[in-house]
Order: sequence, then C-alpha cells, then structure tokens
Amino acid sequence: YFALKDTLNYFPLSAQLSAVAFSGEYDSLLNLPNLVQYAVTDTLSYYTTLDSLDHYVMDTSLSEYIGTIIQPFDSALTQISDLRYPIFDGGELIVWNGEESKWDALSEIEGGELLVFDGIQSKWVAISGAEARDTLGLEDMSIQRPDSVIITGGTIVGIEDISVEDGGTGASGDSTARVNLGLRIGTDVQAWDQDLQTIGNQVHSANENTKQVLVSHGFYWSAVTADSARTDLGLKIGEDIQAYDQDLQENSRYMIDGDGVNGQFWSSDGIERGKWKTFTEKFEFTDT
Repeated sequence: YFALKDTLNYFPLSAQLSAVAFSGEYDSLLNLPNLVQYAVTDTLSYYTTLDSLDHYVMDTSLSEYIGTIIQPFDSALTQISDLRYPIFDGGELIVWNGEESKWDALSEIEGGELLVFDGIQSKWVAISGAEARDTLGLEDMSIQRPDSVIITGGTIVGIEDISVEDGGTGASGDSTARVNLGLRIGTDVQAWDQDLQTIGNQVHSANENTKQVLVSHGFYWSAVTADSARTDLGLKIGEDIQAYDQDLQENSRYMIDGDGVNGQFWSSDGIERGKWKTFTEKFEFTDT
C-alpha cells in the first residue's frame, strides 16, 4: 500500500518544480501575473496615508456631532437606563427624586417630575405639578372635578365633611345630614304612615272618565264613585238634599236679596224681584 520507488514518476520531476517557488522571492515563480494595471504597492498613497486620515475624521472633529448625531454622556440617562426589570414590581413611574438628586422608579410618589413624551415637541420632557396632572387627565384632585375624577367602589375615609355648598351634606351622620339639608322627618318631610301608604296604593280612577272620591270606612280607605261617596256621606241627591229644579230656579229671583228694617216685610208683585215694604204701604185703611 506504499509507493514503490519507481512510482515516483507519477509526481513532478525536478525540472518541473521550477513552477513552484522554493524561496520567499516571487521572482522564482514562472509566468508571473502582471498586476501593474490593478495596483502596485505605492499606489495606496492615492487612497490613504497615515496623515491623510485627518481629512476624514479627527478626534476633535467629533465634537461637532455631539448633541445632534452622537448622544453626549449624561449621568441622568445612565440612571434611567439602569431602571429596568427586575427591579420593577409593577405600577412604578420614572420620576426625578429630588431628595437624592437622581431619576428613580417609585411606586409611592410624593412629588417630583414625571418623565413623559411631548407629542407636540416630539421629545421626552420632565413635568410636575399641575402640568403633570393635566397630562394624565387628573386635573386638580383637591376640588374633585366630576368630569375628571371617577371613583368606583371603595370607601373614602379621613376627610373633612363636604359642605352643602360644595355638594355634600356637611355632616358625618344621617340625622345631622337631614337637618343640614332641611329634610327633618316629621318636620320638613312627611314621616312614613300606614294609612298614607294605603291611600297611595288606591286605584283612584280605573276609568279616566269616571271621577272617584277617597272615602274612609273607619278601618280602611277606598276609592269610590261620586254617587257612592254622596250616599256614604248622607248627601244622596233627591233624598238627603234637594235636587235641581227649574221652577225653583225661576222662583229664586223673587227671593229676598237684602236686609230690611224693623216693621218691614218682603213683598213681590209677580213682576219685580220684590222689595221690603211697611204695613201701611201695602194696605189702605178706611173709617168704614
């Protein structure tokens, strides 16, 4: 399996080894390529030299890009970049911590600036106070603006009583609240009463064209028609009281319509309404 001595003729003869360089000189190679048309060693000077780099970039020339293309170093940015998971528990805001003079992620904010993106200026800005509340749509929490603050569920404790002028009751208890609102039961408003409840439950008019009257039967109330009410009240027309009569209506014009004096009487002649007369005015006396 190894080559015999006479098998070496399958490999290059010594005369043919001239095509391979045995030294570090390329001149020992046959058929050298002509690289002049591509590049020669000294042609690199047309492209760059050690001192020509100054035409492209210098350490001092970078300063003109700082603040525009290149971000300048800022310790606050370093602080903000360090505020990332896993230090967050959820609900934190990146704010300026005035006590420690640094940006920090806080969940119980007592004050300071809030880092927000200004869509008008298209940049991040630090805001605080009323400006921050307006940005978050909170307005001024101290005056409880109804269009800005919605409280759902929960209990509000530890606050002063809200005055009536501000929409509250000015009290912490129900009885005092009713007094402040002018709603004292039994004085300003009607207290609950079973009889009133019974009356209120009556169907006062099952038929809109039929008038009904509320009548007490001693132990209960009921809504009855006018005829039934008159009967219950002892005012049945034609029996208990005089029914309307046209003759009575006509004769009513002869009725006394004024006061007389002592000794007069009312007299009617059938034409006039009548008048007060003395006895001598109506009768004549003779000696016979």
